[in-house]
Amino acid sequence: MKRFLGLAFVAVACFAVVGCGGASLKTEMVTGVVTLDGAPVEGATVTFSPTSGGVMAVGQTDAAGKYTLTSQQGGAPGKGAVVGEYQVGVVKSVNTAPQPTQEEREKASAEGRDISKDYPAKYEDLVPKQYKLPQFSGLTASVKAGENTFDFELKSE
Repeated sequence: MKRFLGLAFVAVACFAVVGCGGASLKTEMVTGVVTLDGAPVEGATVTFSPTSGGVMAVGQTDAAGKYTLTSQQGGAPGKGAVVGEYQVGVVKSVNTAPQPTQEEREKASAEGRDISKDYPAKYEDLVPKQYKLPQFSGLTASVKAGENTFDFELKSE
C-alpha cells in the first residue's frame, strides 16, 4: 500500500509540474558564438532568462566561443530552449586569490582543519560586468520553432 501511495504521489507531482500543457515545454535547438572585441570567449556561461514565465536555459562556451543551450524542465535536462522571448546574460569569472599548496592541503586534512578560511576566494570578471545579469545586459533573443542561432558580439567597457 505504501508503495502504491508513493507511486501515486510521484505521478501527481509529475502531472503538477508538466500539467496539461506539457507539449508547450518542447525545446528548440539554440546555439551561437560569444566574442569579446572580436575574439572568442572560452569558458563563459551564457544564460537565457525568459521575459515572462517559462524555463531558463544555460550554455557554456568552448575554445571557439560556441555554446549550445540546455534547459531544465521538470528535473529533466533538454537540449535548447523553450520558444519565447529571453533576456541574455554572459559571465566569465576566475578566482585570482592565492591557492594553498598540495602540502598545505594535506596538512590541514590530517589536522581535520578547513583550510578554505585561510584562502578566501576573490573573483575577477573577464567579461565586462554590464553583460553579467540578463535583465540589465541589453542582450535579447527570440527563440522560434526550429534551429536558432544567436551570436553575441560583446565590447569591452
